[in-house]
Amino acid sequence: MAEVGNGDPAAAERLRLEGNQATGQGQYAEAEAKYSQAIALLADPALADSSGTNIHTLYGNRALVRMHLEKHSDALADADAAVALAPTWAKGFYRKACAHQALGQAAEAHAAFLTALALEPDNALVKKKTVEAQAELARRCGEEAARDEAEFRAAFAALPDARRRLHCLAHLWNLCAPDERHAIFARFLQAATPLAADDADARRAPRDAQVVSSAGDQPHTGVHAEDFPPESLSALPMDNYTDLPPAPGREAFWAALDTPRRVAVFEGAWRAIDQDERDCISNDLAHFFLRPLLAARAAAGAAAAARAAADGDADGDGDAADDARGGGVDAAAGSSGPEGGSAEGDSGNQGSAPVDSGVGSGSAVVDCGGGSGNGGSGANGDARDASSGGGAIYTCIASADCAAAALSEAGGLRRGGMRHQWWQRLVTVALVKRE
Repeated sequence: MAEVGNGDPAAAERLRLEGNQATGQGQYAEAEAKYSQAIALLADPALADSSGTNIHTLYGNRALVRMHLEKHSDALADADAAVALAPTWAKGFYRKACAHQALGQAAEAHAAFLTALALEPDNALVKKKTVEAQAELARRCGEEAARDEAEFRAAFAALPDARRRLHCLAHLWNLCAPDERHAIFARFLQAATPLAADDADARRAPRDAQVVSSAGDQPHTGVHAEDFPPESLSALPMDNYTDLPPAPGREAFWAALDTPRRVAVFEGAWRAIDQDERDCISNDLAHFFLRPLLAARAAAGAAAAARAAADGDADGDGDAADDARGGGVDAAAGSSGPEGGSAEGDSGNQGSAPVDSGVGSGSAVVDCGGGSGNGGSGANGDARDASSGGGAIYTCIASADCAAAALSEAGGLRRGGMRHQWWQRLVTVALVKRE
């Protein structure tokens, strides 16, 4: 808080000059006393005398000598008073940054240096100090422990490149227990694909997770966080980061946080990174966790279809005779009549294709990417996943039942060799990354 005196500007200017002389001679205690007397003489903090003495410069000068006297908290108070009185005075923010540094407050120091640099972008000393402050802050995300979550967020943002930020997140993920990873993963899915503003049904009954689709504008909603058992969210490989130094400070900081705070740190980190980094994380998580889930579902569907085929029931509905009447997939000719189903995508009104090419009006379990964007479009159309030709990263089978149903229809091909080819195609469509 600014001190108020009896309003003698001429005497205050004389004391300021005496204080400057003492500072130049290294007599910091005497200089502190002179500046304090000058501050007390100025009755109005906004008043400048005929010599141009402003009280904010006196606070800035006293902050400097108090730093030399190792009165760092008092120096910070003076710097705060100076910038409150003169918010465009770069030297005041420089003094504030130095005081924060002396107090070990790396995030606050970096922020103050950035403000000083914005006010004086050509100041070489401020540039140098800002770079040093960023490096010091980044150490709080690795070698040294951050004081709290706010400082850690600032330290994470101060890391010099995307690779170090991704290494940090992978390291923290690996330090978590499976249940904590699951909580983080569920929140990640929410943050990565917010519900569309025009999706009224989604707004009424929001899902707690959605499958990430960073390419294109059609996020998939067929997989939820509860589909991933905690034990399936394993540690991430760190082979790409063996050249980076250990981070004992990061581990110490992380050990002090409970699960909700750990989730909040990951959420803050997601907000701090750019889109390229988000895409990289999305692709990695899809590779390590989504693809194994789809593979497991495909295996379950294959087993169900194999059992159905062994029983002579191609579509799994308990009626083997029905499969000969054209409602399933006809491998021999690819019937295109109103009752028939085609092996390359049903174009009739009643059939259902396991892989929809986008021109049929039946029920599309998986879209090949060449369709209209809606999969099945007729009265019976029920597209589990449809995109407009490569917009999505991964095609997703909505459930194990869908995979089983698709394979059951493929099982309607009465030649065993063809059945295998259909299943291979289905798995390929489900798992291959779209280009």
